[in-house]
Amino acid sequence: MRRRLRPILALVLAPVLAGCFASGGGSSDSADTGSRLRVALAFPPAENLSPYGADSTILSRLAVTEGLTALDANGTAAPALAASWRQKDEKTWLFTLREATFQDGSKVTPAAVAAALTHATRAAPAPAALTGVTLTAKAEGAGDVRITTGAPDPILPLRLSSPSLAVLSAKAYKEKDDVDPVGTATGPYELTKVMGNTAATLDRYDGYWGGRAQATGIDVKFVADGTARASALRTDQVDLAEAIPVAQAATLEKGTREATATTRTTSLLLNSQKGPFKDAALR
Repeated sequence: MRRRLRPILALVLAPVLAGCFASGGGSSDSADTGSRLRVALAFPPAENLSPYGADSTILSRLAVTEGLTALDANGTAAPALAASWRQKDEKTWLFTLREATFQDGSKVTPAAVAAALTHATRAAPAPAALTGVTLTAKAEGAGDVRITTGAPDPILPLRLSSPSLAVLSAKAYKEKDDVDPVGTATGPYELTKVMGNTAATLDRYDGYWGGRAQATGIDVKFVADGTARASALRTDQVDLAEAIPVAQAATLEKGTREATATTRTTSLLLNSQKGPFKDAALR
């Protein structure tokens, strides 16, 4: 892929970083000599890159963190750190882990995964994905994690794809009230430096289970102003940017713009003209 990738209107970074740049685990020359990717994001970290709040989306989109599952293009639960899973009964699921390592070199074990999910259940405030959900995770055997819910939860595999339920190594939880994602995740890129809410540096994690990425690293700038993001693209200060304002996008070359879908719900409207919500007494 060429160095100059240029702007897009709405960017879902994880498929770009972990997909287009994946080398498939080989040791090709392009993987050894790949350029760093310069990215401009619209929304800066608001919670010191906590994996449990809104900042978890940033970590996921930059291909730093992963959960047991992920969402495919159709919004269906797909394997991630869990290679497969099966439902034992209406409240119990068994997730079989793939062989993987954390970015600090430790192995992704059932005990480590269970501990990470347990930390998430104890976070305050609780991750949105666990709102109203009681979840218990325990290691089972050498390669499985048993997850039990307080009530039947048929969408548990989908729930576990939430960025706020990412799995981190034990090193991430050393501080009592803080969780540190720097060098403790499992994705193809390792967060190595955070400059407040202005910038961050990521390096390629060569031990990634899904194959080594071709870009050697990512240099992120958090640029809240849309005009400034568009200007950074025009002047070749960044390679990729998200959420370019429509007025600015119109001034860019058509072939350099792309609108992408997102699985995140930004609004939900109820039809009050017909159906069950037509009756005001039900609203």
